[in-house]
Amino acid sequence: MINVKMTVRHAVQEDRGSLGNMLYFGQRVHRHLDWFGPLEWLGAPEFWVLEQNQDVMASLALPPDPPGVYWLRLFVATGETPLEPAWQILWDTAHAYISRQGGLAAAIVLNPAFPPLLSTSGFDLREMVVMLQNTLSNAQPGAELPAGYTLRAMIPDDLPAVAELDARSFDPLWRNSVRSLMAATPIARFADTIEHNGQVVGYQLSTDTHFGVHLARLAVHPDHQGRGLGRSLVHHLIRQAQAAGKQNITVNTQKTNQASLALYRRTGFQLTGEEYPVYAIDC
Repeated sequence: MINVKMTVRHAVQEDRGSLGNMLYFGQRVHRHLDWFGPLEWLGAPEFWVLEQNQDVMASLALPPDPPGVYWLRLFVATGETPLEPAWQILWDTAHAYISRQGGLAAAIVLNPAFPPLLSTSGFDLREMVVMLQNTLSNAQPGAELPAGYTLRAMIPDDLPAVAELDARSFDPLWRNSVRSLMAATPIARFADTIEHNGQVVGYQLSTDTHFGVHLARLAVHPDHQGRGLGRSLVHHLIRQAQAAGKQNITVNTQKTNQASLALYRRTGFQLTGEEYPVYAIDC
């Protein structure tokens, strides 16, 4: 009789080959879109594999970044592995671990096969992320910065201040850690800050896409909002993108974030109709 017992263990560097093959050939049910490839998290205590007779059959990774927020960064299985039991075994392990630490688990869903698995495990639909696009032909005229403010290119020494600004500007679920920013800035096409009295009070960070630029992050310090700083950052990005010969700029934001939606509409962005659900569970 063949032993088909399944066991869960932490993923280690030696699993890189098996997981790489699974990502390429298997059922990639979920992969988080951020600055890190999923295998860059190998070695984290929140990265598990499901084994059957010492063969890796499925994997789940949700390292917390920022602290206390466990984004589901990867759920993948081999083609012959039943998804529901594989997910349930791995999630039960992850849920028990997170419950001991305390925090929030969340996923931005791109694959329609994933929500049913999340729902059966107690995840709720919390938000919708919407996509907007500016074809640059719609760009509206910019405005001058208020007196006392300076817009300049971001430099590596800005990252701690940018991370602090990010934490002040967003709810915990959407914050960027210093680690994320350190991964993002080397691959950014355009990155700018606004200073006031030597303090970073606004920033934007954008990356190249196949057809243009994606505005990956825009933040203005709460004490300095309402002064046109966000609009200045967007217009400066538009000018840079146009000078680089780009055709469009995309950006996403929460469907309920009326302030962001108003800013982007005022600067020539239009909704594309793309929406992605955000599921979460308090552990």
